[in-house]
Amino acid sequence: QNLPRSMKRGLIFVLLLLSGVDGKLPSRSKIIDSMNSAWNYWKEKNPSAGDCGWEWGVYFVGHMAYYNTTGSSNDDLLNYAVDWGNKHSWSCRVTRHDEADGIACGRTYAELARIKNQPKYMDWTKRELAKQLGHHNVSMWWWCDALFMGGPTYARYSALEQNTQLDVFLSEVATYTIGETGKPGYHLWNNKKNLMWRDSRYVGTDIYWGRGNGWAIASYAGMLPYVKPNSIYANETKNLLREHAMGLAPWQGKDGLWRSDITHPEHFPNPESTSTGMIAAALAWGIKHGVLDKTKYMPILEHAWHGLTTISLQQDGLVGWCQPVGAAPAPAYKNSTSPFCVGAFLLAGSNIADLVGGQ
Repeated sequence: QNLPRSMKRGLIFVLLLLSGVDGKLPSRSKIIDSMNSAWNYWKEKNPSAGDCGWEWGVYFVGHMAYYNTTGSSNDDLLNYAVDWGNKHSWSCRVTRHDEADGIACGRTYAELARIKNQPKYMDWTKRELAKQLGHHNVSMWWWCDALFMGGPTYARYSALEQNTQLDVFLSEVATYTIGETGKPGYHLWNNKKNLMWRDSRYVGTDIYWGRGNGWAIASYAGMLPYVKPNSIYANETKNLLREHAMGLAPWQGKDGLWRSDITHPEHFPNPESTSTGMIAAALAWGIKHGVLDKTKYMPILEHAWHGLTTISLQQDGLVGWCQPVGAAPAPAYKNSTSPFCVGAFLLAGSNIADLVGGQ
């Protein structure tokens, strides 16, 4: 009873590994059933998609993963995404050019361009990336969310265009955000705790935002398929995924979900679905591609998906317990939802279904 808090968390982590908690992951078809439930509810409440800002940009990352997982025969899913792109002339909402939020939609536009064989869907994003490259502001990503909003978009367009300038610039910008010993940067990565501070206001504190850490760890899994294999940047990103997973694992709640304040779950004890969805998506991708140790992380993933489908996913299909838009730990409530939270749920489900395989 008198064990230090950090030792108690470590003991829970060890017991979780030994017990397997909720057993094996469900079958692929049951995982898809859960995603279908979330999608059916979302489509009923949102018959057409919203704006082209980062919130819907994140939603469609999960939406397109869900589409690819369930098969190309699902025209309803595809049309929903294409209609969204057409409505906004395949552009993103930009408040200033040197920002990641303003290219968050470009990731989905590239995927739709591939599926529909319509390269023009990517034209606006290409122009925006060219502007950012021209400004060459390596300090433009001052908050950890930017790694998810911008990183995978840069990586994908760099691979598509075979543009090494984009590749190098992505490495420079991400390194400035994360930090490198002895060099200028925001130094948002705490290599002692293997956790990410949200922005420079929190560096040196013990405040680690759940969703911010979810954005960051999911960004690695979003970038790695497109960066050059065995390059220095690919190896560094894989190491970050391993270290971040190690830092997050002990703070998983008994119900399988993380909290909005990672290291002080008692501050906001309600579960938080967005962070959990992003973390689960990254763990599933890492296990499938041999970056993360399956024996160590599969029980954690199983527990997370169980929590996402029995607590976050309501009986009517609403994905709840989502912290609203913010930049720091705050409460989440049972019926609070958002496009980016549903996107995180669909991304997690898709990556887990791909990991499970089968029919």
